[in-house]
Amino acid sequence: MVTPGGMRTAFFDEREDRYKPAADLELCDPAQVAESVHVALTRAPVCEVRELVFTPSGESSWPSGSGRSRHRRLAQPVERPKVSAA
Repeated sequence: MVTPGGMRTAFFDEREDRYKPAADLELCDPAQVAESVHVALTRAPVCEVRELVFTPSGESSWPSGSGRSRHRRLAQPVERPKVSAA
């Protein structure tokens, strides 16, 4: 199951302004979410990723309640496998 949370997409483009997220709201980058899903789907069959939840680090409505990520952030990007156009 993938729960993508708030992402900066065209979903709200045709909506009334009152339904659009604020311009300065921190939202996830869809390309980064897609890359993470790809990494999860390309793991060895013995390594099951059963759930992925993506939220912006400042998301205050997520159950942690603090609006801060409880997970360690990596100082350097992790080497990711390249996606082929197959």
